[in-house]
Amino acid sequence: MVLFVYIAIYASLLCFVTGCVRRARQYASLPVHLRWELYPVPHEPPHRAKYGGSYFEESEWWTKPRKRYFAGEVRVMVGEILLLSSVWKSNQKLWWRSMVFHGGMYCVLAAGALQAFVAVAARFAMPAWVNSAGDLAGALGRGGLLLMVLGSLALLWNRMRDVELRDYTHVADHIHLVAIGVAAGLLLIASATEGTTLGGLALGVLRLDTTVQVTPVLAAGVLLSAAVLAYVPYSQMAHFIGKYFGFHAVRWDDAPNHGGELGRDLSRNLAYRPTWSANHLRADGKKNWAEIAAENPATPVHR
Repeated sequence: MVLFVYIAIYASLLCFVTGCVRRARQYASLPVHLRWELYPVPHEPPHRAKYGGSYFEESEWWTKPRKRYFAGEVRVMVGEILLLSSVWKSNQKLWWRSMVFHGGMYCVLAAGALQAFVAVAARFAMPAWVNSAGDLAGALGRGGLLLMVLGSLALLWNRMRDVELRDYTHVADHIHLVAIGVAAGLLLIASATEGTTLGGLALGVLRLDTTVQVTPVLAAGVLLSAAVLAYVPYSQMAHFIGKYFGFHAVRWDDAPNHGGELGRDLSRNLAYRPTWSANHLRADGKKNWAEIAAENPATPVHR
């Protein structure tokens, strides 16, 4: 049983990494986005970003080297990833539910990282110190699993009850939350019963220790978790990959068009022949974007 569990864990990790790389390459290969040029953007210096200014304000800006304030981007991304700041601004009722869920997930990830550190440090540190770190990882992991269960239930209930979310909710969204909640619940039950702890299993995975005893509940939780992890990059749960591109390549992209690669990409986009169903675009698949953009949008559409 334990060997089968190990194989499932390593296979799911391989599928997860491969899927994430594939999804990132897919996003990176998409055509250049519609240029928003909305300000402020966090890579402007703080004195300029606070009122929504940009480097275009400088006289003859095209002759000067462009300076980017990367610390501003890091600050915004940390708030977005760890505190879900966009959700807080747009939907505070959803925020606390999502924060409980994601906070639990972050605790589980931190516990796993700490457990891996313990496995390496055990060869060099004093046993008492290693045991203390292992206990901390176990407590952090159990707390994270509990938060994930509560967060899954809260999000599931919200999607079922909130009328505004119904139009954006699919059956798969319910299945994802149920699967994650059940997997976290099984692992939490397994960690509270006698037998191999999650930390012991993690050390066994790192050391390929086939003498580890795995209970049926623990095996079920691990196998379901492995299946969910392998499936994440191929589902809507892979939004954490798209978030990077959504911010850096869409919302914050204000690179000047001096020709070159960006100019070639934009010219290539203008040659596309869209087939959108929106009547005001008149996108019949025959006219390209350049022709559509040159038309007067105020002209009545004749059906």
